[in-house]
Amino acid sequence: MPIIGGPILNSGPIIDIVVGVCQVRGQLLKKHGFPVPPPVVVRTLLDTGSNVTGFSREVFRALDIRPFWKTPIYTPSTPILSPHYCDLFHVSLSLVANGQRHDFADWKVIAAEGWDVRGEVNGLIGRDMLEVCNFFYLGPERKFTLAF
Repeated sequence: MPIIGGPILNSGPIIDIVVGVCQVRGQLLKKHGFPVPPPVVVRTLLDTGSNVTGFSREVFRALDIRPFWKTPIYTPSTPILSPHYCDLFHVSLSLVANGQRHDFADWKVIAAEGWDVRGEVNGLIGRDMLEVCNFFYLGPERKFTLAF
């Protein structure tokens, strides 16, 4: 089982994830003679408080992909009957451990708003992805480990 880990920074446990177009889109682009956009490396927060994985809109622009749906999202500040609707995208996701890329199945992710484009973090990994991993948060040691 591949393992990555590191220090818990002031912004939390941060990892890089590789985001690309979904497998079907990549195959269709190739079939019709169009270039497949290269994957994008995104700094992300491992966020057990989110049930969904999301990235800044710049990631989707770089991949030249459009949303296929809007999904309701509830946060502590959204009224119970008034969800916030987020654009939903199909992407491929990969993690890198020990110099090797490990691909996950195509994933549905949201365009998450509110990222500071000057900041180091442009996405979050939610419980949807953490459910297929083992995540260890060692608070007193200020370290984390993610096995997948």
